[in-house]
Amino acid sequence: MKNITLLFALIAILTSCSKNEDLLPVPPNPNDPSLRTSSDQYFLYTIEEDKYSIKTSNFYQYHEDAYYLAPESNDIITYTRYNLGELKVANDGTGYLKSNVIPNDLTFPFRPWGSAENHNKIFTFTMTDYSLNNDSVSFDLYYVSCANDTTFFTSTFKIITTSTNNTITLEQYYTCPPLYGNWWNRTISYELEKKSNEDIQILAY
Repeated sequence: MKNITLLFALIAILTSCSKNEDLLPVPPNPNDPSLRTSSDQYFLYTIEEDKYSIKTSNFYQYHEDAYYLAPESNDIITYTRYNLGELKVANDGTGYLKSNVIPNDLTFPFRPWGSAENHNKIFTFTMTDYSLNNDSVSFDLYYVSCANDTTFFTSTFKIITTSTNNTITLEQYYTCPPLYGNWWNRTISYELEKKSNEDIQILAY
């Protein structure tokens, strides 16, 4: 009899609640990969084996009296492109760099040139290997031209951490050796976003 009385009392309490009263929120399941709180943000501190979207690519080049530049250019080429290209870091032959910039390490007297006239043209470079050395990374790359010529080159970048989730910056800077005077310099940088994490929803409280 007491059990029946308690059951009716519990039902009376539940049904007496107003339908307009707010219910207590259900906490999200921390194991749900689609919901990550701000405390779970993942910051990159070095380049990792993965695929990256090139969110921003920056190119600046000064080349004194370069024959391929228009007189009104002041010997400078500079441009920025967004969401153009991709990088896959790997040393098993599956890596690649798809970029509108040719980020070759400069070896004198190689022309300090980093793109085609069409700054939106994407080149595909195959990666054969890469190496990390403290805060820098070197990629061994090659590409095959329309004439079926294969060009191998190394591309070395300084790794710069950012305060943005899942992103990292690679920067390359070259200048003319003092022995030859200050007649060219070049800066290339990529802002990369790790593709395996780019769809994670970040909930800030």
